[in-house]
Amino acid sequence: MAFSKSRSNVSLILQESNVGPAKNFIDLISTPKSKYIAYLDGDDYWTDPYKLQKQVDYLEANPDCSICTHWVDEKVEDKNSIVVENESYNGFHRTDYFDKNSVFQKEEVIAFHSSSFVFRCCCVPLIANMPSSVATGDSWITFACLTTGHGYCINENMSTYRVHSNSTWTPSSTYHRFLNSLHFLLRLSWSFPIQYGKIALKKFLFSFNKISLSDFRSVDPIDYQKSNNELKSKDPVFYSILYFLLSAKIFCETLQNRISKSRIFIGKKT
Repeated sequence: MAFSKSRSNVSLILQESNVGPAKNFIDLISTPKSKYIAYLDGDDYWTDPYKLQKQVDYLEANPDCSICTHWVDEKVEDKNSIVVENESYNGFHRTDYFDKNSVFQKEEVIAFHSSSFVFRCCCVPLIANMPSSVATGDSWITFACLTTGHGYCINENMSTYRVHSNSTWTPSSTYHRFLNSLHFLLRLSWSFPIQYGKIALKKFLFSFNKISLSDFRSVDPIDYQKSNNELKSKDPVFYSILYFLLSAKIFCETLQNRISKSRIFIGKKT
């Protein structure tokens, strides 16, 4: 607090109560009046002293670019904070230029890590519409920025993303990530103007149609219940929509399998 009072360009945001990470994030990016915003979680860190300058230089030279990212070092740590795995991470994207149409590939969602973000302040209103129930905030920020311009990824590793036992996304179960990814796409398609929302809806339908009954047979029942209850408590309306769609999908596939087996049995009998 003393540090912020001694510097006019530093603002300390104090909440009167625990408002949760999503509200904290929205308050954080809504407060600055600067031209650009860079974001960094407390457990990650920047590794290049010229990172911000390089990104701002690109944004200044390219006014039609709304967000500039870069490659990230991903360090997986064990319970003793010892790095056991290290790799470069680029949000599944392979080129420097990207736009709203390239965010949703057939198999993956482009997800640059937030430690690499520098985006224009004009993107904040759409980012601020992010529901607190959305678990994949990085992708929401990326897509929101791309509604006002294209993106650019600098081919340099300039920050580190730490994956540890207290991380919320990467260590979570496959089903938890699957359920929240579908919820994210459904929410995204609903929250953005139709010319952008339909891109997310197309990706949702593609991912949804790939679901098969076999995908649920390997899911741990306890994890299934826990993940469902967690999403239901955060967003009961959209959870209900998603639960209904998934239940209908499973029911139809189960019925189809039984009909197919009955036809095979009848065929053998005759």
